[in-house]
Amino acid sequence: MSRMNRVLFVDDEPLVRMSFHSLVNWKQEGFMIAGVAVNGEDALKFLYQDGKIDILITDIEMPERDGLSLIKAAHEIYPELHIIVLSAFDNYDYVREAFKLGACDYLLKKDLDAEHLLPLLKKITPQDREGHPLPDQDTLLRTLLYNQKESSKEILIKSSILLHDDILIVCDLALDYQNLETDRISPENLINLTLAVITQIIQGRKHHYSLSLSSKEYVLILSYSNPRNDAYVEMKVNSLLQNISSSIKQYLGMSCFVGVSWKEKWTVEDVPAIYSEAVRLVNQRFFNPGLKIVTPLNCDRHGSGHSSYPVKLEQKVHRLMTILKITDSVRFQQAVDAFLEEFKDSSFSSPMEAIYTALECFRRFLLEGESFAIGRRFQEMTRILNRLQETRSMDELIEVMESELEYLQNERLTSVSDHIKSPVKTAHQYLLDNYQSPDLSLEQAAIKAGVNKTYLSYLFSHELNKKFSDVLTEIRISHACELLKEEPQPIYVISEKTGYRSVEHFSRIFKKITGLSPGRYREKLKIDQ
Repeated sequence: MSRMNRVLFVDDEPLVRMSFHSLVNWKQEGFMIAGVAVNGEDALKFLYQDGKIDILITDIEMPERDGLSLIKAAHEIYPELHIIVLSAFDNYDYVREAFKLGACDYLLKKDLDAEHLLPLLKKITPQDREGHPLPDQDTLLRTLLYNQKESSKEILIKSSILLHDDILIVCDLALDYQNLETDRISPENLINLTLAVITQIIQGRKHHYSLSLSSKEYVLILSYSNPRNDAYVEMKVNSLLQNISSSIKQYLGMSCFVGVSWKEKWTVEDVPAIYSEAVRLVNQRFFNPGLKIVTPLNCDRHGSGHSSYPVKLEQKVHRLMTILKITDSVRFQQAVDAFLEEFKDSSFSSPMEAIYTALECFRRFLLEGESFAIGRRFQEMTRILNRLQETRSMDELIEVMESELEYLQNERLTSVSDHIKSPVKTAHQYLLDNYQSPDLSLEQAAIKAGVNKTYLSYLFSHELNKKFSDVLTEIRISHACELLKEEPQPIYVISEKTGYRSVEHFSRIFKKITGLSPGRYREKLKIDQ
């Protein structure tokens, strides 16, 4: 007989603690309540004394030691501990922080019952009552998507995966990492948290399955029997995906893009093609960054039809080589604008084709031109490649291309030391002289430096390894520190003197840079003196 999974429950409400014992038949389901604690401090003592806990279920808001503090401490002591968080409707920020600290799932307090809790517990401990591992549903679904190894028909027969024949829908979900604090959450933990959010929404829905293919990509497989009409199915799927996207945004702070593909009267042999189409569609976010859910009905022409890629590439390389020979700045800018407008309107089959076309244009110029020594050419190629690969939309790609074209043109016409360092130096001095103005902008500094704002932004990153906005913030906060040291003025006055209209915004930025609020910083200065 297999070992029972030991559960520690933590909540400061007596009635909730009492009712937890009778939620389910714990022994029959393979679990035992090892302990019940009234707050985080009490729970931590239990963990230290017992140490044989498999699952921790905890409320977030509690006296003495809250759930977040408990999760952090418990995860440091027992990294393998599975933690489920109980949350209220207005606790989204707390739950998001709990995920970062090591929680693997969450449950709304109003749903604390057997119907909602047991699936979470069984997902954490996927064993049958005899202790034998259950079939790996993710592996079966992957095999279905890729049609690998054994027959997909046999897979469906052997497994508990139930799908209707009338219509199959595959949704490919891609997460946007732009604002994620990746140093605070591992890819493995991110997968668990994202699947927890998705499972919370689709659990209880028949013929709905989810799996992760990576920490950035997730797949939903849905099927419906005798749907009323296409509009009805589209409405249900859109509602489901909107719910998932908003929950991922609330709990994980990330945007979600979805490609949706479907087929009526499908067979298992159709599944890989349906999935491939969903992947192609989600990649259309590169061309349509404002479109969160992409279907064959709402995406633009990119990626469909015949691609004239080889012809387009030769045309673009020839155009670029011609443009970079123009010495007149006005004519050069006009030619660049026309080239980039045409590039943006090209019918690329995929984001990678657009990026590769841009890269090949620059590669041919660097290898065939005489502006750089051979060693320098490969350095520039690597740098440009890295910048192009980091772009997440066509607009970003065009912006990078524009700054690189101006950079290469200036490199060709003048020496690096004379031309590049001068605009940055001029702009930096302009910031030092005008940081008090809340309206100070990149565009103003660019006019002062005699270059366009896109190019100046690139030069700051290239020469100083910092964004323009970060340099301006550092200057402002540095002067704010001096004012806090020297002048006994109210915080709002110092805020205004350093270019901030809002004292609240100033205080947030100040704390982000220094680690202390302006008031605490001033107090610390007094203590140090």
